[in-house]
Amino acid sequence: MKILKKLLWFVAAACVLSGCADDRMIYKPGSGSGNGGNGGGGEQPSGPGDYSKLTAANHPRIIMSEEDVAAIKAKLAAGSDANLKKLHECIMAYADKALTAKDLVYEVTGKRLLSVSTEAANRIISCSYAYRLTGEDKYLEKAEKDMQTVCAFKDWNSATHFLDGAEMAHGVGIGYDWLYGRLSDATKKSAEKAIRDYAFYCALNGKWNLNFYTSATNWNQVCNGGLVVAALAVYETCQDDARSIIDKAIESNASVMPEMYNPDGNYPEGYGYWGYGTAFECIMLAAMESCTGTDNGLSAVDGFKKTGKWILFMEGMNKMAFNYCDCAPSSIAFPPLWYLAHKFNDQSLLYGELMKLNDGRYTSYDSPKYFPMAIVYASKFDLNSIAPPEEKVWSGKGINPVVLVHGDWTFTDTDKFLGIKAGRANYSHGHMDVGSFVYDAWGTRWSADLGLQSYGTVENINLPGYTGGFGSYDQGAFRWAVFRYNNYNHSTITVNEMLTRLEGRHDRHDGHPFVRMRKRHADRNARKRHGPRGEGHRQGQIQQGGRRTVDDGHASHTDRRGQPDRIAGRVEKTLPQGDQPEQRQGHPQDLVHRRRIVRREQRGLLRSRLRGQGDLRPDGHLHRDPLPERINRKR
Repeated sequence: MKILKKLLWFVAAACVLSGCADDRMIYKPGSGSGNGGNGGGGEQPSGPGDYSKLTAANHPRIIMSEEDVAAIKAKLAAGSDANLKKLHECIMAYADKALTAKDLVYEVTGKRLLSVSTEAANRIISCSYAYRLTGEDKYLEKAEKDMQTVCAFKDWNSATHFLDGAEMAHGVGIGYDWLYGRLSDATKKSAEKAIRDYAFYCALNGKWNLNFYTSATNWNQVCNGGLVVAALAVYETCQDDARSIIDKAIESNASVMPEMYNPDGNYPEGYGYWGYGTAFECIMLAAMESCTGTDNGLSAVDGFKKTGKWILFMEGMNKMAFNYCDCAPSSIAFPPLWYLAHKFNDQSLLYGELMKLNDGRYTSYDSPKYFPMAIVYASKFDLNSIAPPEEKVWSGKGINPVVLVHGDWTFTDTDKFLGIKAGRANYSHGHMDVGSFVYDAWGTRWSADLGLQSYGTVENINLPGYTGGFGSYDQGAFRWAVFRYNNYNHSTITVNEMLTRLEGRHDRHDGHPFVRMRKRHADRNARKRHGPRGEGHRQGQIQQGGRRTVDDGHASHTDRRGQPDRIAGRVEKTLPQGDQPEQRQGHPQDLVHRRRIVRREQRGLLRSRLRGQGDLRPDGHLHRDPLPERINRKR
């Protein structure tokens, strides 16, 4: 317990006082912004795969081959693996439910057709699996009917919200491939046309709301994953377009994978979006491997190899997870872990998934479209001998660094769980939760995160006085007025009732480190303990007469709307005449000898005298702490 307390205070302090992430990309939903990653840490695509087997005579071919079906059937018949049987039963239960479901209807909610696309994929893929495992025509007929319905829609809403079209392409593509030999010619032609017109055309001609090809977020993975599955399914009917889709997906995904997973695997958009993005990442890789013999080196990214362990550590007691960013607190089934466990030969990644299979979390999961991929890899394991991880503490760097601690991996009252987040807020699905933590002990979550706000309730609100709406990540955006998104709601430090500053980071200047100070700490904190805290890069020159003026900018203080705070003052550091700053050879501004620090504000004069020499070390810390002294003086 003492170790946990010390770790909590140490990391929380580091999170709050430091901008712990690189400022490489600021993603704003709907803008398609982002630099697409800058590589590093993983092998780039190793070359094209073998497309010669993508012919009309070679279906089904995506992820679940006929050999895989035979292996699953054999294990189920042997009755030797209760866990595999439960996973199979989850898929069959959804397929049976789909048999009596109403016809799908083109219905846009807000700007999204996504709920319809997701339901279509769930039904088509589950029923396609059920038909292949049982041979019962009722599943074939239902899957074909749903395919006919969605392919007759006026579009798949790709131009307005491309995720919708990508999910639809995924579902129709799997149904087309897995049922190819039994579908009518009319259904196949309809599916081919819909995939070309509603998905490929929009992707190849930039008919979208967001350029997912340059977005280092789940959009890149979901959109590319759905498109690649569809392209591999209908490849022989439109080779040029299909090959262009696959090649663009490989190129763009390779450029953003390091951004999302390196160096340690912690996904910057959080727990829930890891499940969404990584599921489609694994589907895309598995589809390429099964059809062309290679994933083109995409799985070789260092952080991707480690991401399964991170997500395992993210789950605490009482079926709850560390839900920073736009994520709900409930822990859910994670089908991509079956692929990752097989790909990287680490069965311990399945430790939590087996518990979920047995406590109902797979049964209640709302995306069974991923389960057939999971069972293909589950059939390759002995699920009766999965041990928990040996590690108890996990830490990772990256855009949103985290530290995660587990007690004994029993997930009972004797176990304890601690999760602490650093990083930044101005990233896709970000909250002002830097320095926040959750803690579970004795069966209770003592420090919690409320999670996301329903997007539909806030995304269309535009109020005066803000620099942007809910989708904006500007300092003065309406997003930060939503209680669940600002620092007032999170288990972190709030200084003087002000919003967290967004630009916090470590940086280097001319090859030498400098400190981006958070001015709300630097100006308001009399003790002025100069650690690397975040924004407000000190700029200035040594002027004649020994005065060194440091201009942090008058807008560094903000009120709750992100507007300039009138209390903000100008910081001046003065030196007596003749007491010039000492300088290191070659580093004229690395060391400043300060006798006093004076700050002028509307609320009075604060004078802090230093004990002896103030040595600003390269790591940004003063050699000696100042002794603050409050002088009440009328202005």
